[in-house]
Amino acid sequence: MISKGALINTEIYARMKRLGMKVIEVPVTHYARIEGHATGAKISVIVNALRELIKLYLKLHHEGLEIRTEKPSVKELTHV
Repeated sequence: MISKGALINTEIYARMKRLGMKVIEVPVTHYARIEGHATGAKISVIVNALRELIKLYLKLHHEGLEIRTEKPSVKELTHV
């Protein structure tokens, strides 16, 4: 795993799909922020997310983009 910010879920999803794992969607409830303030619209946050996206793309592309249909072995699941 190389993602440290906004793309962590994207990386998890991409790696699961590559291993042929089943991904399901579950509902979640979002609540209004009680304390603090949102930072997602800050230009520095957006630039960092784009930088992280490029690094993630290059890393996944270097590892190979094929998506498998067979189930992964235990060894593959424990060596991520």
